[in-house]
Amino acid sequence: MGVLERCMALTTLNLASSRVSDLALVGPFGPGVLANLTSLNVASNGLYGVPMALLECATALCELDLSGNELPGFPDAAAELLAPSLVSLVLADNNLNTLPSALGSLTRLRYLNVAGHAAVSSLEWLSSLTELEILILDGAPLAAPVSGVLDRSEWMEMVRAKPYAVWLDSQVAMAAFDALDEDGVGSLDAPAVLRLNAELAHVLVPRKLDVTPIAQLSSLRQLSIKHLGLDELSRELLSGLGSGGQLTRLDVSSNALVRLPEELGTMSSLVHFECMGNPLEFPAPCIRAKGSAAILLYYQALAGGSVPISRTKLCVVGLGNAGKTSLIAALTQGPDAFDREPKSTDGIAI
Repeated sequence: MGVLERCMALTTLNLASSRVSDLALVGPFGPGVLANLTSLNVASNGLYGVPMALLECATALCELDLSGNELPGFPDAAAELLAPSLVSLVLADNNLNTLPSALGSLTRLRYLNVAGHAAVSSLEWLSSLTELEILILDGAPLAAPVSGVLDRSEWMEMVRAKPYAVWLDSQVAMAAFDALDEDGVGSLDAPAVLRLNAELAHVLVPRKLDVTPIAQLSSLRQLSIKHLGLDELSRELLSGLGSGGQLTRLDVSSNALVRLPEELGTMSSLVHFECMGNPLEFPAPCIRAKGSAAILLYYQALAGGSVPISRTKLCVVGLGNAGKTSLIAALTQGPDAFDREPKSTDGIAI
């Protein structure tokens, strides 16, 4: 079988990390050559443009992975070619500073991953992706030291690497670090790193990204919206996702959230929830310390209703044989429990 025949029989083509910066040179290409191709992976090739020559030949493509390249966007022409058949698209870790509305024409998509973007564009086009089941919309990841402490030298290396080098001015990033390093020790603890993330998320995404259109995706099963600098989750978003009854996994980690809407507790289908890396002030610290699962359980219990609890603390102090024990017995057990000759309490009764 010759090269051309082999190409015509291909159903899967993996060119990831093949160092082919110009895929137009990979051939032969022509009408019908890749007619049976359903899966194409061209990740991590340093591409600055979508390989249109390949897409024009792969007329039945269902899965496309373009992650880890240098793509600034996604052209309308590519979306038009892929719209009839594409169900999975990965654009993660590119140089996307906008999420093009052309993606809205890919109405058969069930999986979309655009993680690592710094987009401030409208997401209204998402409402047309009615079959979407998994959406990964994470922004550019910020500081997340494994040890819980972020050194200044470590941070400097991070801001000089991709994706920071594309969008973030290194002087701004270092100034933000130094402002939070109040003691001048050259490192930030975990709470300070959270504040650094929140501040720089607003630098990367100067206008708050409105994620409310996601509420219209009634088929969504998994949603990840990390690293977007969100300082609130709208009630409309959670109510819409909850009403669909399909969402089982939600990740809102590493944003700037100080409180979560009570509608979180009404999402009956939600099983996996992540919210760590946010400067939450509610619920109580003892609940937050137990992690995201405990927070979800708290909101679910809160949604179940509440009853008033009449409870107070009382400390009775007095001289010996003043009647403290008798008073407590009468208050807690009723007048009949009053003992005119009670035994004196030895020590402290709790």
